[in-house]
This record gives sequence, C-alpha cells and structure tokens, in this order.
Amino acid sequence: VYEFVIRSIDEEFIDELEKALIQNMNNSFLIVLSAVKKEIDQFFIRELYSATPVIVSQKKDDTGRQLYWSLDYNGDMEILQNQLQKNLEKKLKLFYPDDMDVSNNFIDEIEIKNIKPQSIYFKTIRNQKEKLVRLIGNKFKIVPKKDDLSQKLAFLSLGVGLGEKSSFGGGFCLGRGA
Repeated sequence: VYEFVIRSIDEEFIDELEKALIQNMNNSFLIVLSAVKKEIDQFFIRELYSATPVIVSQKKDDTGRQLYWSLDYNGDMEILQNQLQKNLEKKLKLFYPDDMDVSNNFIDEIEIKNIKPQSIYFKTIRNQKEKLVRLIGNKFKIVPKKDDLSQKLAFLSLGVGLGEKSSFGGGFCLGRGA
C-alpha cells in the first residue's frame, strides 16, 4: 500500500485529479483505495523544510549544459535567495495576478541541510531514444520573514513547491508553525 501526497493551490485541478483516480485508475496494476482532499488555511510559518531537493538553475556553461546552483560551484547565497524569490514571485502572479508587488526577499535565514548536492532522476525520450536526466539540488531550512507578504510566499511554497522542476518532484516543502 502506497500513500501519495499531492499538493496544489488550484482546487479545480485537485477535484479533477480525485475524480480521475477514483473512476479511471482501477486496473490489475493499481487499485485506488481512497482519495482524501484536505484544505489547509494559511498559517504563520516559522520554518520551511524542503523534503525533496530544491532545484535552482544557473546559466548554461560553455558546452551548453545547464548548470545548477551549488555551494561548491557558486557559493553565493544571495544569488540563491534571489532565484528562489523570483521563482515564487512568478508563481504568485500566476495564481494571484492582482496581488501586490513584492519588494523584499521573503527569506530571513537559510541553511543548507545536505553535505553534498542531492539528485532527482527521471527518464525522457528524445529522438526515439531513452535518456536518463539528473537534476541537482539542495535541501534547505528556511526561516521566512514575519510580514504578511513573506508569509504568503512561504505558504505558497507549501502548495506549489520551492524552486524549479516542481513537476518532477523538486522543492516539496514542509512547514512548521508557531
């Protein structure tokens, strides 16, 4: 028996997914026993922890390969914080287009929790060839600022993930309240 946790701030998407799981997924390989939808109201977030690696991409190198932020390669925590902020701002404007502009970074403190960068692997098919793709990221403990907008961004990261490649499992966060 496996339990999957899927988070979204798009209630319509969750309703459609729940219907699809219950009605269409029962077969000899997979039997859905139940689907539970739980709505969580925004709460004060004292700390955010990334349960899966947070992917933050940098510019491409001379060979055309995408580089990912790492303490060893780059080491600039300000670049990391700015990238995380920009990514969350894009997600905020996607779901809440009328929301106010963000002027300050939502992160008060950030701590890298892993010794070496973590990886997420997935397979892709290009030109009829299967290719293994490796995404590199880090796990973080983040203390968000206490103002309302920073708290909204921290709560948003619980629903949509922190950083890039959330659809591949990157940046899944857990929050600890006051």
